[in-house]
Amino acid sequence: MLGPDHPDLAPILGHLARLYRAQGRTAEADLFDARGQAIREQRAGLRPEMVRLRDAGKYAEARLIAERLVEIEDHSVGGPDRNDVAVALNDLAQLYFAQDRYAEAEPLLRRSLNIIERALGPQDNNVAVALDSLANLYSAQGHHAEAEPLFRRSLAIREKEAQRDNPDDAGVSNALNSLARLYVAQGRLAEAEPLFERSVSIREKVFGPDHPEVAAALTNQAGLYHDQGRDAEAERLYRRSLDILENRLPAGHHHLGAVLHNLALLYKDQGRYAEAEPLFKRSLGIIETALGPEHLDVSTALNNLAELAALQGDWAMAADYSRRSADIIKRRAECGLGGGRGEQMGGEARRLAKPFLGLVSASHRLADSSPSQRLAADMFETAQWVQGSEAAASLVQMAARSARGLPELAQLVRERQDLVGEGRSKIGS
Repeated sequence: MLGPDHPDLAPILGHLARLYRAQGRTAEADLFDARGQAIREQRAGLRPEMVRLRDAGKYAEARLIAERLVEIEDHSVGGPDRNDVAVALNDLAQLYFAQDRYAEAEPLLRRSLNIIERALGPQDNNVAVALDSLANLYSAQGHHAEAEPLFRRSLAIREKEAQRDNPDDAGVSNALNSLARLYVAQGRLAEAEPLFERSVSIREKVFGPDHPEVAAALTNQAGLYHDQGRDAEAERLYRRSLDILENRLPAGHHHLGAVLHNLALLYKDQGRYAEAEPLFKRSLGIIETALGPEHLDVSTALNNLAELAALQGDWAMAADYSRRSADIIKRRAECGLGGGRGEQMGGEARRLAKPFLGLVSASHRLADSSPSQRLAADMFETAQWVQGSEAAASLVQMAARSARGLPELAQLVRERQDLVGEGRSKIGS
């Protein structure tokens, strides 16, 4: 039923080996012992390999192993409610999360949290880890009201534990960092600042000043300073973080790509376009290789390159980058990756309208000087992808303006507008 190497066979092989050994059948006992040991070693070696690939930023390869581990643990002796199952579920969910596959990650994280709470009680440190994971998922989707109580509960558990053992516990730093990032997303910058400062201080004491964990906290603090307009302080922290990561991580690690991207954003906002462009391009190469071509971070990197090209008046390049960025979001929706709980196909496109707006804007500029049926068609198609959003009406209007001189497309635009108007009037009545 399960195949010759399934983990459930290991204890049965052990029983047989002991039976044969008790009967003096040593050669047969040794064979069964050897088979059982080989199965146990294979299972034990899977998670370290998954962690190695994950830490190297090779998420697609790590995910395949994590999926196998979940299957193994789910069917192992002892049932599906053991801590080993919870760990495997969390590992797999984190890899889905890293690839922006939120809808697949959420049920795994919820199940993992439920198992740990039942097994260890609601105040265990492992519960705090599970709470963080679920809260980070909610935060990434903009569900801040759901994320905040989970982050606060996690911080309370960790601080209570740290008071007994170690006030500079790295888990406290993680919880502080997570809550501070949530505050930044909500615009609560003054509340976020002391949390970031405390998080950095703890990590420096626990890991030393040149550890990648310190670099991650510095990057978040630098982002806060950038939001506050404290650009000189932000640049100093970004550069320190970059130095740490370049010395401590593989050249293609996605964390390095993220810091390069953030520093490039800072330069772009300061008008330092010549310095920003090579950082954006290097970041794009790293992120695309590490996370895959359909990851949202790739779309974001392309969109920022589009904005940089637009600022420099290169509308052809801006249109190209915007189209590539928008195409990723469209392909993700078509593959069922377009968002999380409760979202319809295209929901991600409505939330992340920048690439679509950028494509319309750049294409419209180009169409003004050189009318192109392809450009106008691109804008009309783009408008459909954000249909239902606040931006939809303006996008369709711009597409209609650029369709002048192209009667067939202009007729389609008018028909679409008439149908939308008719539909709204029926709903209103």
